[in-house]
Amino acid sequence: MIDLVLSILCSTSVVIMFKILPKLKISLFHVIIINYAVASVLGGVSSDQTGLIRGPGIWQMPWFPLAVFIGICFIVMFFLMGVSTHKAGLVATTISTRMSVVIPIVFSILFYHEALNLLKIAGVVLALTALVCSMIKTPDEDIRNRHVYLPAMLFFGMGALHVIIKFAQQAYLTNDQSGAFTGTLFFFAFVSGIVLSAARRVPIKTFFQKNALLAGIVLGTCNFGTVFFLVNALNQEIFDSSVIFGINATGIVACSVLAAAVIFKERLSKVNWIGVT
Repeated sequence: MIDLVLSILCSTSVVIMFKILPKLKISLFHVIIINYAVASVLGGVSSDQTGLIRGPGIWQMPWFPLAVFIGICFIVMFFLMGVSTHKAGLVATTISTRMSVVIPIVFSILFYHEALNLLKIAGVVLALTALVCSMIKTPDEDIRNRHVYLPAMLFFGMGALHVIIKFAQQAYLTNDQSGAFTGTLFFFAFVSGIVLSAARRVPIKTFFQKNALLAGIVLGTCNFGTVFFLVNALNQEIFDSSVIFGINATGIVACSVLAAAVIFKERLSKVNWIGVT
């Protein structure tokens, strides 16, 4: 249960960081690349403690191809979120990202034969209702119809990534390997970012600005915790994974909305407060 709470807090911290960085006029692109490097180092430290680096080697682990694929997709999904936010609107993008939790929930029930009862159905419905209520803003942020494919791609993309993480956890991962798995996927997200930087001809020296480095370290630590603690929570099997995914998504949104109200003094509507409570 502690791992699930820590995953929610780490994810919320990532959201808060994304809110703060533009106000500080720090390049988000640079911070994202640095963050992936930091997260991969944390995974490497965890792997070294469990002997994976000195033993058979991470590249020989059965989950290695999945970690590579997820890492590459991570940075693709990030930039897709940026395009979707700009063209389709903030609310449509946020809802599609968080509502994607439906996909791993259904996957867990269908393929791992997790019990489906009235209480679980009610919980999932209430959780999804809370997600929508928490994120409803103003009518002027409604999705523009011609860009509906962007939130749709995010919905299925993020949902698919969580399904792959669930599959890797169920088939291959134990608690002593969750750090190595997390570090590996973030390492390949970092490599993908470096390739993208080279393609965009971004000067290397710009990555060593003090503010960008500090922000990248904080964001990378939180990002690592997001996946690391989620995998550990799934491994503990205190709840069915369908329940864990639902609690995780709802907790992130509730904490993010509360942070927006308390830290950033954003005004929430009655519908928002209904969603949080």
